[in-house]
Amino acid sequence: MLKFKKRWLWEFYIFFIFFLAITRVVEFFSNDSPVFFYFYFLCSFDKLFYFPYLLNVLQLVLNLLSCFPLFFWVYRQKILTPKAWQVFFIFKVIFDLFGQSYDKIEIRSFLHDDPLVSALIVVQYFLIYTPSYIILFNYAFRQKIYQES
Repeated sequence: MLKFKKRWLWEFYIFFIFFLAITRVVEFFSNDSPVFFYFYFLCSFDKLFYFPYLLNVLQLVLNLLSCFPLFFWVYRQKILTPKAWQVFFIFKVIFDLFGQSYDKIEIRSFLHDDPLVSALIVVQYFLIYTPSYIILFNYAFRQKIYQES
């Protein structure tokens, strides 16, 4: 288990990531949010556009589930097999790359209007989520190292 001085920072980080994931889920299903309108209009054009909708839903589920390995890493709990977490990590990366069609369009629209804002959004995303990717990768692929230390 991590020392208390470090552990509370990671606990706060997990809470923050969980809060962001819940916020995205609420925003996705809220009738008055821009994300809801985007997918509502997208899906009303053609059934083919349900695929990006499905990718986004799966990405939201994976974001919520990704809080568990963060928690397990902080408390040095070994749950499931490393192979299961490796598959989870790979799916998480794939759905984060392909399951955010609204976010990509939003960043692209800012890029045309104000490139600096677009760049700041991308940098903010990387600053917030990079630690969770590192932890997920280590929990999935280097679990033996962390169990011994």
